[in-house]
Amino acid sequence: MSHKQAVPLTIDMLEQINNAIIPDSLLELRDLAIINLMFDALLRADELVRVCIEDISARNNTLLVVSSKSDQSGQGQYRYISSSTISMVQEYINEANLDPKTKATRLSSDLRGLHKGVLFRRLTNHKTALLPFDENIPSHKANVLNYSSVYRIWQRIAQRAGISENITPHSGRVGGAVSLAEDGASLPELQLAGGWQSPEMPGHYTKQANVKRGGMAKLSAKRKR
Repeated sequence: MSHKQAVPLTIDMLEQINNAIIPDSLLELRDLAIINLMFDALLRADELVRVCIEDISARNNTLLVVSSKSDQSGQGQYRYISSSTISMVQEYINEANLDPKTKATRLSSDLRGLHKGVLFRRLTNHKTALLPFDENIPSHKANVLNYSSVYRIWQRIAQRAGISENITPHSGRVGGAVSLAEDGASLPELQLAGGWQSPEMPGHYTKQANVKRGGMAKLSAKRKR
């Protein structure tokens, strides 16, 4: 399934997911936070897997996206994230920092804790704790997510929420853009939201949205077709 064919995750579908899944495990807390963050910040999978705790500002409702495809300068781009997504991320962090056996808070020296660095990591086979991670330990590199693990998260969430469309990791970015365009966002607003350097790609989404607001759409709505 190519990026061009990605089924958009619309805001309605996102709400369907959030209403259907009441997270009761570290796995579901992580997966829901991922889906919501990818929608809000219009993230690509390769941007998501690099997100660090330090990149999120709850005070400013921002995520600093470091070195994405479209960021040639390497300075990073700020993207907006909603307060509800920030709460989901915080719940996931809080749960990850609790030892599932003792319910005690993990020490900052515990490499299975989430105190700094890469935010989204792989879980143990029991799905109750994160695998240890320290970027200076080569064997730990595999304990963070890659594209195929993010793809499986999207498939799992769709199944749990009863969504039959084939949503993929690119669906959040496309859906975020489509939802913004349908809500009347301008081209510069879309470019900023998704970090696009050129207006070509977001322009494609506004064209799609304008069709839904066009004359035939109005006529059909009037005649209840």
